Amino acid sequence: SNGHGRRQVASSQIKAIHSISGRNRIDVGRLVQDRFNVQRPDDLSISDASTLIDELKSAQVGVSR
Repeated sequence: SNGHGRRQVASSQIKAIHSISGRNRIDVGRLVQDRFNVQRPDDLSISDASTLIDELKSAQVGVSR
């Protein structure tokens, strides 16, 4: 536990993040640092990982609005 009382991200979420970001050639390490201030996808909370997966699926990530 990271001491924040957050539930740890599921391995299926990690796999989804890596596979989607890989397809889109997204640097997932830099992305989670910029978006969520964590070192790697494994450090995300379940809700943050879910948000990230939704964004990756809709391909809104890394696109300047």
